[in-house]
Amino acid sequence: MWILGLFLSLTAALKPLKYSSLESYSDFCSEISTFEAEYDHFSTRNTQKIEIRVITDDRFYQAGGPVLFYTGNEGDVQLFCENTGFMRKAGKELNAKLVFMEHRYYGKSIPDDKNLYLSAEQALADYAEYLVHLKSSGVTGPVIAMGGSYGGMLAAYFRIKYPNLVAGAIAGSAPVKFLPGLFDCRGFYRVTTRTFTNTPSEHFCSDNIRKSWETIKLIGAHMVGKRTLSEVFRTCEPITDVEPLLDFLEDVWGTLAMMDYPYPTNFVGDVPGWPVNVACSHLDHDINQEELLEPLRDAASVYYNYTGDLACLDLGDEGGDLGYNNWYFQTCTEFVFPFCSDGKEDMFRVHTYDFPTYSTNCQQTFGTTPREHWAEMFFSVETMKTIGGIIFSNGLLDPWSSGGVLTQEEAGPRNYIFILSKGAHHLDLRADNPADPEEVTLARTEYISIMKNWIAESISKTASSSISDCSKKLLFSSKKVHGA
Repeated sequence: MWILGLFLSLTAALKPLKYSSLESYSDFCSEISTFEAEYDHFSTRNTQKIEIRVITDDRFYQAGGPVLFYTGNEGDVQLFCENTGFMRKAGKELNAKLVFMEHRYYGKSIPDDKNLYLSAEQALADYAEYLVHLKSSGVTGPVIAMGGSYGGMLAAYFRIKYPNLVAGAIAGSAPVKFLPGLFDCRGFYRVTTRTFTNTPSEHFCSDNIRKSWETIKLIGAHMVGKRTLSEVFRTCEPITDVEPLLDFLEDVWGTLAMMDYPYPTNFVGDVPGWPVNVACSHLDHDINQEELLEPLRDAASVYYNYTGDLACLDLGDEGGDLGYNNWYFQTCTEFVFPFCSDGKEDMFRVHTYDFPTYSTNCQQTFGTTPREHWAEMFFSVETMKTIGGIIFSNGLLDPWSSGGVLTQEEAGPRNYIFILSKGAHHLDLRADNPADPEEVTLARTEYISIMKNWIAESISKTASSSISDCSKKLLFSSKKVHGA
């Protein structure tokens, strides 16, 4: 793996999703244009431009209608287009123009390999510049931002940084409080453990995973044991160090909890419906150490090889695109996500959050010094309370919900919260499916109702502003006529 040692263990859970590389896309998600944005929005000396990919859909749009704008994540914009079917449902209901804009330095919107101007601030400015361009071309309806995960954070940030452009935002599974000092760093691992425990396999599943770490370390302490691990997990290369395997398994359990959808998906690879239940079915009784490896492999393979097409397990595979490393870069500059675990209240190895060590490893890896409290200072949750106009939704199966806005007190009176007890990572932003829990279906209906109110309020404010401007002009004209 490209990040080594302690830094990897400290950041194991903050790896971005290893998004599936689909071979084909729907016709809509294949129609891509580019928009030329400023390379550096915050300097008047740099006149270079960057091309950002944009997907637009006008099938439902009627003149004067709203714009639903997806704030691109840490990956290819086409993947998020394919997996955000709710936007099309809402677009049809609202007669809206749909826009999916790629985040700079991800997907194919990569101007350089040095991440010189990679930041959320620059990405938001890209989105703002595009909306100004859109309005100048005659698309003047209210804009609703929308996104899931990091994209959900950006949607909320877009609303508070550019309220003149964005009338409201849906922040799905957005861990806006997953920052130093704002939440319990044990949250991610504890929610994952809860998701694995609340299955038909009950506590046996999480108990077996909890004891697997020591089992693997004991077996892998000598060469014969390492050979056994290589054979059982069918690794592409012989295991010479158990740490990459342990890191990989931690990734697997966290990702399965995030992707615990009620129907089969291929967002991060092919997985069955309720994949945590399927994985735990291999660990549904008390298994002794001597017999644990094969059930553990079978449980993990629900994530990485459910179809059985994978000939071997590559422990060095980091997801297959540049975005993987670029997200690490962002966590070493502006987004410091603190993780810790104790191995008692959760099923993971012991991890401590130690910012000085975290910072040192960022310096060694990227030559950057992370700003521990920058994200909260610049994108304040308190400001979100003041500005309002944000829907915060979180699924309680999702480990990232531990850093989400979960109470009305946290959200403030001008925002909305939706807590989905059977929801995984931004399930609510996906397309309707017969297997969806009723609470998810109802939430989507509520989202559209709230958006209608935002749109009406925005149109009303615009009309009032126009009348006011007109009145001022008439008054000024009258004064000139009467010599005032």
